[in-house]
Amino acid sequence: MKLIRYKTSPMLDPVSSLAELREEMDRLFGYTFPSLRPAVEPLWQSACPVNLYRENDRYILRAEVPGFDKKNLQIEVVDGSLVLSGHASTGNKKDTAEESGETRFTRNIPLPDEVDVTQIKAEYQNGVLTVSLPKKAEVKPRQIAIEVK
Repeated sequence: MKLIRYKTSPMLDPVSSLAELREEMDRLFGYTFPSLRPAVEPLWQSACPVNLYRENDRYILRAEVPGFDKKNLQIEVVDGSLVLSGHASTGNKKDTAEESGETRFTRNIPLPDEVDVTQIKAEYQNGVLTVSLPKKAEVKPRQIAIEVK
C-alpha cells in the first residue's frame, strides 16, 4: 500500500502554503549558497523551540537550547509571563578563516493563572532546559474518598 500525503488547496489554506514555500526556499538557498545559511537561519527559525505539557499537579516546559552554557541562560517571571533568554558566542577566534558571531534569543511564554510562581524550578541537561511550573494548592486535583454504607 502506498501512502500519499494529503495536501489542501492553497485557496483553502494559504498560511500552510506560505510555510511550505518558505521551507522550499530555505532548502534551495541553504544548499545552493551554504555560506548564506547562517545569515538566513535566524530570520526563519526559532533559536529556542518550546514544548509545554500539562500534568495533574504541574506544567512542564521543555526548551531546546543546545550550545548554550547554563550560566548564559536566564529565566524570569514578569507580569504573569515566563521570560527565557540566553546568549552564546559561536566560532573560534583563533581560526581566521571562520567568522565568529553571537546567538541571542528571548521567549515570552504567558503563564496560566493557576501556576504558583514561588515554586518554579528549572534544570538544564544535554541542551534541554526543563522548567517545572507547579499549580497552586487550591487548584490541584484531589481525590475524594467514597464511603460505603
